[in-house]
Order: sequence, then structure tokens, then C-alpha cells
Amino acid sequence: QDRGVTCLSQALMRCNATRLEHLRLSRNEITERGAVQLAQVLPHMVGIQELVLGSNRISDGGMSTLAHVLRDLPSLTSIDLRGNRVGSNGAEWLAELGKPSATTENGCNASENGSTTPIHSTCCLSSLTALDLSYNRLGTGAKHLRVMLGQCRDLTDLDLAGNEFGEEEGGMAAVCAVVGCSPRLATLRLGGTKMGDAGAGQLAVALEGVTALRNLSVNSNAISDRGMSVLLAVLELASSSSLETLDLSFNRIQ
Repeated sequence: QDRGVTCLSQALMRCNATRLEHLRLSRNEITERGAVQLAQVLPHMVGIQELVLGSNRISDGGMSTLAHVLRDLPSLTSIDLRGNRVGSNGAEWLAELGKPSATTENGCNASENGSTTPIHSTCCLSSLTALDLSYNRLGTGAKHLRVMLGQCRDLTDLDLAGNEFGEEEGGMAAVCAVVGCSPRLATLRLGGTKMGDAGAGQLAVALEGVTALRNLSVNSNAISDRGMSVLLAVLELASSSSLETLDLSFNRIQ
């Protein structure tokens, strides 16, 4: 299992992977073991900008391994993990990406014995503009994403569709907190998250400060006329000059 990923990782180690900018491995059968193999070579790809691992079989264990190395890729602008098996624990590991590295006062990494080594930056997410975690199993793990995305000041594209957050405190409310701290969002996909009218109301409040929004998808969420009216009222005020696409299909609007 994951023999192909092992061969690929070994080949990338032998070549000049430092110049690689895009790595796309979607729709394969990569599991936790394959994620471990990728984690060994990713630190050498210092110039990588796009990492696509969508539609594989990466679970929380694989996510924990990847999270440790993704934080050291300063050029990374796009992460695609759609259609995997990342759950609440995996989301907690993703939150580690938003935490700054331990440093000394002079801007160096501190080791256990007190020695220091120079570092280039303390935040690995300053350049991230797109994150796709759609169709995973995040659920109440959404509360951990706020820690991660709070550092993504340039985030413009966020896809969390297909994760059943519901209306619980750790679910949709946490998602809205994430949206609220991402003022530059241009595309937001939250279809099939079971937000309902209550979640639509929470989202409306979060979107008040998101003035750059161009594309919003809240399809398949059991939103009725009540939830729609609250959401549209805010969109009319905050994004009337920029909104281009609004997807409200497969709801309960009469």
C-alpha cells in the first residue's frame, strides 16, 4: 500500500525538488502511510506554492504528520485536502499551523539545550490564499480552524462544503468565527453543512465585515425564507457592489 507514493517521494528526493512549485496528487489512494512518505520530502520543496491532495484517504493520523511539515513551507499559497477523512482531531492538528514557532528574542529557534538557530519567519500561513477542506469529517473540529485561519490575513478562497457542522456551538458558530476573521474572502463555499436558519443567521453576522465577497454558496442547507431574508439583508449592505454568484439551490425557500 502507498508504494507509488514511496517511489515518488524517493525520486523527488533525488532530483532538485527545491524548484517544484505545484504538486498535484488528487484522486489517488493515498493513506496515512503515504502521507508519512510525502512528509519526508515536502520540507525540501521550499518553493512549493500549491499542494493538491484532494480525494484520497488521508485521515487524522496522516494529517498530524503533514501538519508538522506544512508549517515550514513559506511559499505555500494553496492547500487542497478535499474529499479525505480528516475529522475533529485532524482539524486540531491543522490548528498547529496557525501557531508561531517558539523563538528567542533575537528571532531564532530555541532548542532544549538553550542553543539557537536562525529562522526566516515565525508564521507559516502568511502567504496562504486558498484552503479547501470540503467533504471531510470536520464537524465540531471547526473550532480549531479559527486558530489556523486567524493567521491567514490574505485568505481569499475558503471551501468547507460537505462537512456537517450543524448548529452546535463547536460547529457552525465556529465556522462563522473563522469567516469573521477573514475580511478578504472573495469565495466562500458552505454548501451541505446543515446550517439551517440558525446557521444562516450566524453567517449573516459574520459576513458584515467581509466586503470583498464575490461568490457565496450555501446550497443544500435546509434554509427557509426566514434564514434567507436575514442573510440577504446583510449581503445587500456589505457586498452589493462585489457579489457575483449566490448559490441557494436545494434549500426550503418558497
